[in-house]
Amino acid sequence: MRTSDVTRPVSPHSSLFALLIGIDKYMDPGVPDLRGAVNDANAVEQYLIAGVSVSKDRIVNLRDNEATRERIVTAMRKLVLHSDINAQDPILIYFSGHGSEAKPPIDCWPTTSANDRMRMFLPYDFKLDGSHNAGGQGVLDIEVSQILADIATKKSNNITVIVDCCHTGYEIRKNSCDDTLAVRGVKLPFNYTISKDILSPVLACFRGGVNSHVLLAACKEGQFAFESQGHGLFTRALLRLLTQEDIKKLTYTNVITRLPFLSSQQPQCEGVHQNRIIFTSMPGRAQPTAHDIHSTGKGEESTLEAGLAHGIANGTMLTVYSDEQLTSVVGSVVARDTDLFLTQCSVNGRRFALPEPAYAVHTLRAKEQYLRLFIDPNDPSYDHLVKVIKDDKPANVSMHPICLMNNDSEDTDLALSTHDGLVQFEVRNKICREHGLTYMPFNEVQVDESERLLSILHSAADFYWRLDLCNPNEGRSLTTIIDVECLKLTPTGSLTDDLEEILEPDGQSLNNGGTIFIDVGDELEPYGYRIHNASTIPLYAALFYFDVSDLSIGDCCNIAS
Repeated sequence: MRTSDVTRPVSPHSSLFALLIGIDKYMDPGVPDLRGAVNDANAVEQYLIAGVSVSKDRIVNLRDNEATRERIVTAMRKLVLHSDINAQDPILIYFSGHGSEAKPPIDCWPTTSANDRMRMFLPYDFKLDGSHNAGGQGVLDIEVSQILADIATKKSNNITVIVDCCHTGYEIRKNSCDDTLAVRGVKLPFNYTISKDILSPVLACFRGGVNSHVLLAACKEGQFAFESQGHGLFTRALLRLLTQEDIKKLTYTNVITRLPFLSSQQPQCEGVHQNRIIFTSMPGRAQPTAHDIHSTGKGEESTLEAGLAHGIANGTMLTVYSDEQLTSVVGSVVARDTDLFLTQCSVNGRRFALPEPAYAVHTLRAKEQYLRLFIDPNDPSYDHLVKVIKDDKPANVSMHPICLMNNDSEDTDLALSTHDGLVQFEVRNKICREHGLTYMPFNEVQVDESERLLSILHSAADFYWRLDLCNPNEGRSLTTIIDVECLKLTPTGSLTDDLEEILEPDGQSLNNGGTIFIDVGDELEPYGYRIHNASTIPLYAALFYFDVSDLSIGDCCNIAS
């Protein structure tokens, strides 16, 4: 992430950029033609223009004989450095057509499937009997993953991939009551060979993972993706849902859970960021987390199996339930003695007998966990913004509340202002500002979009509180027994048994007094961590990456650079 990407607001524009691929007709007569893939891609285009206000010049279309392997791969690679795609602009890649899978030509070759087969999308010029070069081959999933990782590095990980195909072939019986029913998958001959012309460049810089994008797929692995009456069952249901719902409130997870039941296939959602609002990098509303709570046997005291690491602080109020579904309330407790992973609680209000088992959920955060928000009284939208904040009734009581500050003090976390009807989010968190991160790039939130505004603010509250979280017991702090080095890595030219590239440290540690500063340039460079444990206690590393640009907290091992 470049500092320049998040230090200033950007003017609004219709920012989604889409690549839409639909293939009905295949060049090889052995590959059965489809009837609904092109219709689906066209319907997605119409939805983007009419429902999302995407301009036609930001949509690239490939249909039938236009969708050759070379043109599909080239179109995806162009997204990496496309001049019309700015950092944080949402990107959509949609594919409808046939899929398939094949055995890797080399044992232990990296794949993304549970059956160790290489999945692929079939382009128009796919050859069923194989080929010795890239022409006529499928577009491999690990190849797509590599391109997506490149896009995420150069632009952002605000990428949505929608796939309406499967990777298993199936022949519909002729006596089917629906003669338009077809499977969007082809079973390849047993001796089908994947060309090494494709595999060699993919291996040279293979970087996959679920951090670069969110995937919406038509079915589970091993299932069939069907089309009928001129459309894919998945795409038809998806577009109907997106048309009926307010997509400004809809997360990717919501999409999967709200799709109608498809008896023959189960749509899937994969990706670290599946709780974002669809087609944006904005976080959705957080869901409540229930923690086990037990009686200590000492009157009204109880022990909560959660602590500072879980967002509990002294003074936190919790509602106690007798069931995991959180439907039967039995009482309320307050945290009074909080450790990292355990908290001693006492009854709050009326007395009650703590059942076994019992579950506790945040009801009211401690004041130290509030988001401290400042709005300039001279701002033209001051009255409206204040009303939105004061009228906020979070659907989830575990969310961090928002506290409006009377003045812009050094304790302020975030400051709101408006310009041309859009809300700007100025970061006041000390850690972020010390490194030049002064604005969050949520540049298209209009003043009257209260739900989107509150969603960002509640997520920011949780993000900044966790960013500032530290062990209050200095005597037990791990910083006294461990040392962390951050090192730039270079390739050795050797591979592991799993054909993964071996990297080695290059130069001195970049950790200077607890701060690591990396100037991210245009070239992708890997970095790694070396952790020294000076104690006899066995420790296990869990490193997290706090991304102020989208308020995400991810596994540091998934960060490309």
